[in-house]
Amino acid sequence: MYRELGEHSASEELFGLALVGCKKHRGENDPMTMKMMVDLGTAYANLGQYEKSEAIFVQGLEGQEKQLGADDAQTLVTVHHLANVNALLGRYSVAEQLFDRVLVGHEKEFGLDHLDTVKMIRDLATLHAMQGQYDKAELSFHRAIGIYEGTLGPNHPVALKTLIGLADVYRKKGDYEKAKVTYSRAQTAYETQLGTQRGEYLKCITGLAEVYFETGQYGEAETLLRRAVAGYEDRVDRDDLRTLDAVHNLGAVYGTLGRYAEAESLFLRASTGRQKQLGPTHTDTMESNEYLEKVRGVLRQQETL
Repeated sequence: MYRELGEHSASEELFGLALVGCKKHRGENDPMTMKMMVDLGTAYANLGQYEKSEAIFVQGLEGQEKQLGADDAQTLVTVHHLANVNALLGRYSVAEQLFDRVLVGHEKEFGLDHLDTVKMIRDLATLHAMQGQYDKAELSFHRAIGIYEGTLGPNHPVALKTLIGLADVYRKKGDYEKAKVTYSRAQTAYETQLGTQRGEYLKCITGLAEVYFETGQYGEAETLLRRAVAGYEDRVDRDDLRTLDAVHNLGAVYGTLGRYAEAESLFLRASTGRQKQLGPTHTDTMESNEYLEKVRGVLRQQETL
């Protein structure tokens, strides 16, 4: 329940306790123990703690391959999780190899239109988007959306998550009108049908805010980003990477509007948090540092006037 609502910190705590109990009463190699490992790894991933997540997934996968076999359905679920984490860590070639392994297994066992196969297709589309292969990503997202909406309905959380992925691709391609329409469709569904207590809703409005920013609609961007920052702080954590992304983007809005003191505070927070989470040489950290120095330069100039 907590995971479905996006309460990932609570999920981490519960799965951690369950794993301790399983190890004590069932043993390290029991299938339920390995499932709890995978669930805990998923909770870490949802919190943005990808290194921890990867370590747990690798440990769980080793046990599953020994106990259940390399092609077992539960084993392939873990391979899929591990592929997603590697993609988020920027290890795209490793991720693609893992996705291919899952695809082969699912096509063989279930067929091309099975929901588990489609989930892999959706995540592979996300991987293509991460690498800038937007045309490939768009085709895969469209295919997945068609199956999800036909099978689960257009307002199902999985269908909407995939729709947001397609909107992200449109935004990155610079097709802002399509992106705005697609994000807005998902936003409306969350606000009228599913509620705003979900992480995907925050991802949706953050993406839509970026579209507003790029098209010069700064007031709309500010409103959505303030809502996103507050939502992430409440539902995830102040130092979660998703929170910091929204903080950085809000700083960019303020900087563009000439509200330099507010922008400085936000860029400093984003820079500090990103350095802690990603290290000083990560591109996101350096981006926040660069924006921070530009804003401070403007503020120093104003002081001399």
